[in-house]
Amino acid sequence: MTLCIAALCREGFLGPQRVVLAFDWRVETATASAETEYKFSYLGEHWGALLAGPVVEARELVSVYESFFRANGSGLRLLGLTEKLREPLWQFRKSLADRYTHALYTKTYDEFLEASFPESVVTEHVQNVSRQSITAELILIGLVDGQFVIAHVANGDVMLTSAFAAIGSGYAIAESTLFQRKQHDLASLQNTIYCVYEAKKLGEIAPGVGKTTTMMILRRDEKSHTLVHDDVLDSDLKYLDAQFKKFGPRPLRSIKLPPNYAAWEKERGITQSAPLGLGLTIDDPLPLPPSPELPGGTDES
Repeated sequence: MTLCIAALCREGFLGPQRVVLAFDWRVETATASAETEYKFSYLGEHWGALLAGPVVEARELVSVYESFFRANGSGLRLLGLTEKLREPLWQFRKSLADRYTHALYTKTYDEFLEASFPESVVTEHVQNVSRQSITAELILIGLVDGQFVIAHVANGDVMLTSAFAAIGSGYAIAESTLFQRKQHDLASLQNTIYCVYEAKKLGEIAPGVGKTTTMMILRRDEKSHTLVHDDVLDSDLKYLDAQFKKFGPRPLRSIKLPPNYAAWEKERGITQSAPLGLGLTIDDPLPLPPSPELPGGTDES
């Protein structure tokens, strides 16, 4: 599948808002995969989107939102925003119902309901339509009333998020990482860039998440008041990777138990040679995986 992340932050203490984005390029079908899909799109002057899920469906949904924002984007307000953002999703759901119905009966869904089909046929079709789901996911990032908002589009609904959002097969790992780092909307830009990079890197263990990473920083242009971005350069990504190796999770070579643990074991008749599984005892170092730099390593991704 994929992994896309967006996180709100501030440039400087209580400075202007920024949104840090990270995403992979992975796209796959039932028979093949490649890292060839750029997953960010501008949707007018004030909105952008990250996408996940089946590419064709996700692109169609992005197109529906783009039409909506180009027609209504500058008129949106924070009050009632969630309901307004649901309108394109409902429109897309209606188009899926029309498409499905037309393939069977050469009618739109409304025309089918108004036609004189037997009640049993209508009931069965309505049930079949209701079982259809939108599997594509989006993260919408927009400027509303002069401030950034992040909306999560998934499972047939839209929710505004307070600090960050992640979509794709690696979303749970990425969100857990950002919660662990206590990411919030007032966090510094520098820390947020690293935390989002770390969340993307850790999320790569999820199936379908690509290794290629693109990052960018969204901001409000002071002259045009539109949404623009600055790219995080390849040299910056190399620096972030060095910081990840320094501050991210590292292999465990040996864990020493507290001194009073021996007394606890003695009381219960447990010896220091008690096996912990895999043929290890509590005094044995944990085995490390082969490294590409050492004999027996591999450079396969």
